[in-house]
Amino acid sequence: MGNQFNVTIHCSTRSGDVAFTIGWYALARDAGLKSGDTVTFYEEVNGEARYKLKLRNAGSS
Repeated sequence: MGNQFNVTIHCSTRSGDVAFTIGWYALARDAGLKSGDTVTFYEEVNGEARYKLKLRNAGSS
């Protein structure tokens, strides 16, 4: 399994568009995200309102 760490990302919606506000740029920088990488968000149901994400670099399978 890959590296795991906790980060708080704030987002807002307007007219159906989602905008990441706080925390996203630091996450992208620290994870080394580049154009073409995939980010998948999913909800982990464990009694809390928490979401997780998986990062996949474009060059990996």
